[in-house]
Amino acid sequence: MFHSTMEGLEQQALDLQRDRLATLGTLSAGLAHEINNPLSYVLANLRFLSREIIDLKRQLDEGAKPLKNTESLLLECAQVLSESIEGVQQIGKLVKDMKRFARSDESQGEWFELQEILESSLRIIGHELKHRVSIEKQFERVLPCLWGSPARIQQVFINLLMNAAQAIDLPPGELGRVEIGLSRKAGGILAVVKDNGTGIPPEHMGKLFDPFFTTKAFENGTGLGLFICKELIVQHGGYLHLESTPGEGTQAHVWLPVKDKTD
Repeated sequence: MFHSTMEGLEQQALDLQRDRLATLGTLSAGLAHEINNPLSYVLANLRFLSREIIDLKRQLDEGAKPLKNTESLLLECAQVLSESIEGVQQIGKLVKDMKRFARSDESQGEWFELQEILESSLRIIGHELKHRVSIEKQFERVLPCLWGSPARIQQVFINLLMNAAQAIDLPPGELGRVEIGLSRKAGGILAVVKDNGTGIPPEHMGKLFDPFFTTKAFENGTGLGLFICKELIVQHGGYLHLESTPGEGTQAHVWLPVKDKTD
């Protein structure tokens, strides 16, 4: 835990919520865009279907032969419906991801897949990443479930991925690279987030996990991100450490233990 006293526990909850809200504020415009895109084509498809159905009914009421071949029209409508369903599902996934990220539950824990947490995190911050970096994923095919709070682990990886993207300073139109790896290691799962950004100066390495230490502009960070990330991972029985080379990039290593489901 962050603190041992009741006052400390209350401060922990405030710190967690403050960091979540700061992240949500940073992502709000991109999230609106990510929802608006599929919503726009779902609405366009529904308008198309409405026009086609009204027009077909009018022709049938007038006893006229439909202008479009019935089979062709049905195939076109089926395709439009399929695209609309896909768009609604895309919106539903994003809303589910955001609900999990935003909630401040104090549950005792649940089983979750770390790969799904990473995929969910990428969906949430996709708009922030796609104009900055290309994502390369190397996930071991079959990994065991983990026990803990998926919302809090997601908070960790959203912070790490945002840090990786913001560390890359390239001219407009050029993309940096973020590599994400998942593999088994020493009775747990190791996640590595690696960027090819500017790296961290040696004099800052010892301060990275200090609360309120930040090299970002005020509007881009609270200085709590890495502090909270480390504490959340420690709460789950794991570890987080960073390696960095100025001018070459940074690697974040997150290890989480695998718990026996029979315990």
